[in-house]
Amino acid sequence: MEAIRQANPNVVEINLRIGQLICDQVPVESEAISEAYWERLTGAIERWQPKLTSSYYLHALIEVSVVANDIRWISREGKKLLLEHTGECSWQAK
Repeated sequence: MEAIRQANPNVVEINLRIGQLICDQVPVESEAISEAYWERLTGAIERWQPKLTSSYYLHALIEVSVVANDIRWISREGKKLLLEHTGECSWQAK
């Protein structure tokens, strides 16, 4: 669960940048799409997976996976949006 909690500030920061860029028209820096967080999360899931001895743990793993996938999608799409908009604007932040 700690790995999922660590993703939340990143998503919040990306949303703030998108708001500044699009709504406030303030130049912002884009952020590279990185797989480092997801590799750590995969490692945590692989360490937890041997505990799947009943459907209770399987349901928990499915719920965590759905939340993690949603966070991943939101983060990637936000970063893509920032990259598209910072690359197109003449006032791009350096």
